[in-house]
Amino acid sequence: MATELGTRIRKARHVARLTPEQMAMELGVSVGTLFRYERKDAAKLSVGRLLRIADVTKRPISFFFDDEEDAA
Repeated sequence: MATELGTRIRKARHVARLTPEQMAMELGVSVGTLFRYERKDAAKLSVGRLLRIADVTKRPISFFFDDEEDAA
């Protein structure tokens, strides 16, 4: 089951039109690790990794935390 943060990471990847392979390469992680972030282990992300995800997907960091749904 995906966490809210994991769901937002996946959405940010889709909006940025990145494949899992492309995003994993940009982050320097395996595709399996990326899928774990998107599904259940996002709570274990470091702040630095989340900032990198925001940078790679070109989303503001607030996108990952706002209660209201951001426009894509």
